Amino acid sequence: MHLEPYEPRQTEQFWCSVCDAKPVDSDKPETGRFFVQFGHTYKQSTRQYDGNYVGVMFALCSDCIKK
Repeated sequence: MHLEPYEPRQTEQFWCSVCDAKPVDSDKPETGRFFVQFGHTYKQSTRQYDGNYVGVMFALCSDCIKK
């Protein structure tokens, strides 16, 4: 699967969703990129999908993108 990078409308700073060790800053493209994925929410406590269709924005640092 190939996801297109997403450009946040406002400045965002997230930790990398893969390594959880490096911050990604939308004002500093050399730190990594942001992405958006859509799907249905899942309740861990009941292990069932509750039906809501939502988008999730996440970040990948430059090192993890290269992997």
